[in-house]
Amino acid sequence: MNRIAFFAHYDPDGKIDDYVLHYLSGLFRSEVKELYFASDCSLDDEELAKLPNAVEVVYATRHGEYDFGSWKRCFDSVNLSARSDVDELILCNDSCYGPLSGFDSLFSEMQSRSCDFWGVTQVRRYEGYYPSYFLAFRRPVLAWAGFHEFFRQIAAFTDKKEFCLKYEVGLTHTLRNQGFQGDCFLRERAHLSHSSAAALETDALEDGMPFIRVMTARENPSGIAQLGSKIEAACQLTGYPLELIRKHLERVAPDYRKFWNCQVGKSVKTYFWVVRIRTKPDPKLDQCRVKIRLLGIPLPWFSVPMRYDGYDE
Repeated sequence: MNRIAFFAHYDPDGKIDDYVLHYLSGLFRSEVKELYFASDCSLDDEELAKLPNAVEVVYATRHGEYDFGSWKRCFDSVNLSARSDVDELILCNDSCYGPLSGFDSLFSEMQSRSCDFWGVTQVRRYEGYYPSYFLAFRRPVLAWAGFHEFFRQIAAFTDKKEFCLKYEVGLTHTLRNQGFQGDCFLRERAHLSHSSAAALETDALEDGMPFIRVMTARENPSGIAQLGSKIEAACQLTGYPLELIRKHLERVAPDYRKFWNCQVGKSVKTYFWVVRIRTKPDPKLDQCRVKIRLLGIPLPWFSVPMRYDGYDE
């Protein structure tokens, strides 16, 4: 299969981190034939020189249109409508640490399935969609002019949630409405939240979960208790270099150890979908925000003191 990839990059310091280079190498090891790189930040020549020679840089300055804006610039650079030799296009970005144990099992499994486009996981909300941290599209989609038009009309938004609804959620729905068949790699875990504790459990990793989300490691949005231990265990199980994660977080989120060592308890508790309790840590205040929904109706949130396990100020 002739597979190419568009990789979207962003870094607050204008750096190409080592975990990104590891990710790109993983794509090439899995027989990605061409890799196009676009960044939503300014990168100097020293940073660009870190990239493998086989990577083609199509954009490396600020555009403010998030990952979809970077992919749009890749589409502008590569005329896929004239590339009948391309069997599969991968859209991916630097929002994940990975691949944890390589991409071979992922691509091998998905190549055996009959579908027009696919993702790694599926989000339950908004009638179900494939999150955009890793998406693949095959010839029927690539040959449809509406697919290219979807990316040509990407524009900047001030409201990130609105941006995600229109483009991330909208992409899955646009393709489904056109009659294209979608699928997800972790089909038996189709509604696995990619930022939950379940995504770090041994059974999910053994099923082939290829990533740890950077957002999860950086700010623990789901309030996963003892997150650090779970990330360390995941790296030990899969062979992913833990040092790549630590080195990145020490630069961009030096307080990450507080998130890694919080002992809030389980992040989500649901009783027959009547009561839903979520916890979100706030290490800056040494507190944890507790949000409760009763029959889907949000109640006033409150904070409780944060507890830590082994964190040394």
